Amino acid sequence: NQVVFRKTLSADKDTYVRFITFLPTTSPENGSFEIPIPTFSLSAVSSVRVEVEDAQLTGSQTQIHLNPLAGNGAYVGSIDTSGCGIEFDLLVPEEGVYTILVYYTMGPGSEVASHNLLVNGQFQEMIMYTEMTGWGETGWYEPASTGAVMMLKQGRQNIKIQKTALNGGFAELDYVVIYDHFIGQVPEVEGIRYEAEDQTVLSGYETKVTHYLSSGYGYVTGFGVEGDGVAFTVRTEESGTYDLSFVYYEAGGTKGEYRLLLNEEAIGGIIFDEAQTVEGFSVYREVTVSIRLKAGQNTITLSYVEGDSIMLDFMDMSPSEQSPINPTFLMANMIWIAISSLVIIMGIGTIFIIKHIRKAR
Repeated sequence: NQVVFRKTLSADKDTYVRFITFLPTTSPENGSFEIPIPTFSLSAVSSVRVEVEDAQLTGSQTQIHLNPLAGNGAYVGSIDTSGCGIEFDLLVPEEGVYTILVYYTMGPGSEVASHNLLVNGQFQEMIMYTEMTGWGETGWYEPASTGAVMMLKQGRQNIKIQKTALNGGFAELDYVVIYDHFIGQVPEVEGIRYEAEDQTVLSGYETKVTHYLSSGYGYVTGFGVEGDGVAFTVRTEESGTYDLSFVYYEAGGTKGEYRLLLNEEAIGGIIFDEAQTVEGFSVYREVTVSIRLKAGQNTITLSYVEGDSIMLDFMDMSPSEQSPINPTFLMANMIWIAISSLVIIMGIGTIFIIKHIRKAR
């Protein structure tokens, strides 16, 4: 038997048609069938894309909306009250860590929104939506993405993205992509980690949140005007040389040049290379410099100069085993070496001349 669902939208009177084909194991009672939960599989592929309008809708208000710019021409909205959301089953080949990326949009004036991610009815993580993608004449812009990590067992797993009484704001869903591995890898650090989003962020920035990339609750990006940046306030028990490791994601298609300042004095520059990606998604990169810090409080500022913006996640600070390069000290040593060499050469020349004079006599 084939069951056809038709959804008429009140806004534009368009019709969305979903086809589900199944064979009932028993005769229908009272002329009705039990609707199966849509099932997707990771058994033969490394990732699977789920258009949310093909998932099971939950809650009394959740609706499918049509838009030609959305994935597959439709998206799911009106996820406004507790219990609203989507649900589907996933066939998992083996137990392990999986990544789910959720593509969504929010209109102007929207604040941070969230949904709960549940696996087999058990809470996994709160999915945060923070990037306001806006609304235009077409009613849709390119969706933003956020994500979470799931621990899945082998076999059939039930996945829900659902709003509860604890979730605020409003977001609409376009599609989700599930990967059979963990995308991104936040590096382990031995020193003190300073999250960029917790520091003093200079003008011309925007803070974004993502669970599958950042080590804290977010990262800082949007650097585009000279002077944009982040000022890290650190404290050291004693003076000495320290390694500063800046961990970042995605510097776009070209490199980004930034100025490094210590206590408001420029001490050098840092080049952040272009993005490294795995299957189209940015993975972290790291730049380490060594500088000498005084005992007590120091302010380390990373200031934009030119090139692409980066997603600055955090700075790690740890005692260094090497001395920093001091340009003044280096130049003084070079001059001293040059003078010493000249003196030696002149001395050798003088001895040579004296010897020849003696021979001539």
